[in-house]
Amino acid sequence: MQTIYDRLALMAVTQSRVVDPRTVTGQILVDIDADRWPEDPTAGSLGYFGLYVAKNPATEFRDNVLLVLTRFIVDTDIDVSFLFYDIEREARALLEWMEQDTQFVEAEMDPTPTLYAEAGRRESGCYEGAALQSGCYRDPDAGWLFTATKYVAYQRANVVYLLQCTATSASQERETWRELTAVVRSARFEG
Repeated sequence: MQTIYDRLALMAVTQSRVVDPRTVTGQILVDIDADRWPEDPTAGSLGYFGLYVAKNPATEFRDNVLLVLTRFIVDTDIDVSFLFYDIEREARALLEWMEQDTQFVEAEMDPTPTLYAEAGRRESGCYEGAALQSGCYRDPDAGWLFTATKYVAYQRANVVYLLQCTATSASQERETWRELTAVVRSARFEG
């Protein structure tokens, strides 16, 4: 099964993970309570743009929110929305996956009335699509985990940024799941 990153590798002339905010024209933002979710300073060395870890985890598993930003260059005839083809299959391949929600918005669709209103601006052909998926799965080491992941692609000319925001928690509380889904939903590129 191809992942979104496999598809990205096939369509990119070059690609690279972005871990230094100074190398991005604009900002990557996420609405997160910094007191409850302090940023881990080792994020960049782990290949993440950002990593937030729960201050007082209820279990041995450390609840977390991570941001992955990948910049890639494509030929002018590449349809970037292809990144989202069968995106829901990735999570559904997780052990004993139980889906909570899956939503996908293509560039041609108006994201304003959907949860993707914050996904990106539509002017200049900048917003190429978004997907959000949440559910629970069984990790062999950590037990049952809730996860929510959002992917958003932004394009200017032949430069594309793929933003991934994933929250993972050992909590079985639906309120925690809603809170983490809202954090994931808020991740966006501005600039």
